[in-house]
Amino acid sequence: MTLYYLYLNIFFDYTIMINYNEPNSRIGYWKRYYDDERRNKVSNKRPEPLIRKSKTIEQREMHTLKKEVDTYRQMYLTEQQKLELLIAELAREKEKSRHYQLQLQNIKKCLLKSEYPKNFVKV
Repeated sequence: MTLYYLYLNIFFDYTIMINYNEPNSRIGYWKRYYDDERRNKVSNKRPEPLIRKSKTIEQREMHTLKKEVDTYRQMYLTEQQKLELLIAELAREKEKSRHYQLQLQNIKKCLLKSEYPKNFVKV
């Protein structure tokens, strides 16, 4: 019985193999059809290499550090401009106070020359 079973398995496999290669068989036709379709889909050309658009980790870190430096530089420049404006305003106020102080000194001199009472004008 084992010999008969072995014989059937070999014969069955052989008939399947023959059916695939026979031109009139239905299974062989579809096998060849799909095999041809698969071969037509595969192109013989080598695909063009893809251009890398994403940045590496080092490039991303460098980019973030550059942006951070730019923001700090911009903040520093705005602070410098504000400081210059404040210094200019302070200089104007000093000039005004100096001008008023000179006017007060001139008024005091005039009052002293005109002989007003001494207790009215404090020197």
